[in-house]
Amino acid sequence: MSTDCENLLKKLLVLNPGKRGSLQQIMKDRWMNIGYSEKELKTYSEPEQDFNDFARIELMETMGFPQEEVLRALEGQKYNEATAVYLLLGRKPAEVRDPRRRLLSDTCRAAKGRRGDMRSSRGN
Repeated sequence: MSTDCENLLKKLLVLNPGKRGSLQQIMKDRWMNIGYSEKELKTYSEPEQDFNDFARIELMETMGFPQEEVLRALEGQKYNEATAVYLLLGRKPAEVRDPRRRLLSDTCRAAKGRRGDMRSSRGN
């Protein structure tokens, strides 16, 4: 193990959180920046979610999700099946990472199947 890597681990493996290296210090660490000499590493910021895309909500209705259920899940920021499908539908094809886009279509088909199973078990 290199000395730089060992020094980084020592910064991370400190029992007292107040003395442990901060994220900013870790991102500036020499070992973390190997291969990034021309630009400084920056922490990742999660993009703001858009919970008002009615085109997605309408699409979810065709998949068997009642609009009221989707709106309640999104307004309450519940991390359930409805919210998961809504967020997946908002991903761009590059984020899905499958050139044939099978992941998204399989997710939609599976969600639609589960919705149908749930309805039939409720007697709807």
